[in-house]
Amino acid sequence: MKIKKELLSEIRSLVVTLSKKGESIQKIAKSLRIFKGAVQRTLERYRSTGKLKSKSRSGRLRKTTKIEDDAVIIVSKLNRRLTAPEITAHLNTRREDPVSVSTIKRQLRKAGLFGRMVVKNPLLRTENKHKRFIWTKQHHNWTRNQWKKYYGLMNENLKFSVQNVSCLCTAIGWREDIR
Repeated sequence: MKIKKELLSEIRSLVVTLSKKGESIQKIAKSLRIFKGAVQRTLERYRSTGKLKSKSRSGRLRKTTKIEDDAVIIVSKLNRRLTAPEITAHLNTRREDPVSVSTIKRQLRKAGLFGRMVVKNPLLRTENKHKRFIWTKQHHNWTRNQWKKYYGLMNENLKFSVQNVSCLCTAIGWREDIR
């Protein structure tokens, strides 16, 4: 059995308009290059309901509730190192009907949370920690003008990172997509 495609709303309105002008179903179908059955169904629907819109469909029932969807997102944001299988296991402990990992991944992606590698802070030796501590004590009371002289370009929007980006840990976390 062939799948019946919906006619566009513009074509449906043209079908009704041409029918009101007295055109036959066959002429309407030929001029709009659509099947006669589609014209006939459109006209029958219009005569019975008075509308051109098709009935709303129920679609597939949702596996999770809105509250559970929100809980998944909150749990993920509270602990960014949790993986989708861990979140699924946590959610399924309270449910009779288990939810799949792909369902949780879909919810996280819909919320703008995507699986990414979590950047690990670089390890510091004791002597480097001591040097950093001394440096911060020396520069603790600097004014804004002193920092401007030191950096030259210092302004409100300047952002920089002191982490080694190439040092990644193996845990996968969920981060918000910044696009």
